[in-house]
Amino acid sequence: MLFRLIAAISLFATIGQGAIKDCDPSSIFRPTELAILPDPPVADQPVAMTVKFNNPGPIITDGSVTTSVTLNFIPFTPSTEPLCTNTVCPIPSGAVDRSTKSTWPTGISGRIVTISQWRDAIGQSLLCVQSSFSVGQSGLRQSGLRQSDLRQSGLRQSGLRQSDLRQAIPDLLKVNQSISEKALVLYGGSRS
Repeated sequence: MLFRLIAAISLFATIGQGAIKDCDPSSIFRPTELAILPDPPVADQPVAMTVKFNNPGPIITDGSVTTSVTLNFIPFTPSTEPLCTNTVCPIPSGAVDRSTKSTWPTGISGRIVTISQWRDAIGQSLLCVQSSFSVGQSGLRQSGLRQSDLRQSGLRQSGLRQSDLRQAIPDLLKVNQSISEKALVLYGGSRS
């Protein structure tokens, strides 16, 4: 679901440019169209992700999908699931369309980067799609910090205390779970 949502970000983005791109040029599947609409997604509104690719063969009947998410530059634990749980199998040879539609979740704002890596049963890369965009007001802007504060001196110079970060961890874990679940559905293309 989130993968679909994240996909809705870049209105007919060109491959390799914009908010959604091929992140492994050596993958077996060759993307022919990657796009997200609207750009950026809007909370509680429909989002459409276009994922079209060419499978030069053979037909794929098994594999895995690993989805990783960062929110405001904070990485979350990647999730790995069976490929055919997250997309329609078998994946035929030739032109394939795994476009999806979903609803963007509420309560998620900031810079989101999601990578979905599809692998076949022997671990070869089939497809890798990365989407990145900003939705709502980012955590950095809300905090009043500047990126230069973080680059120059890290936590001490930013005025942020470790206790502030510890208090935020439960909320971040909830957001991670929600984003990860929605990303698997969105990038996988079969759940809605």
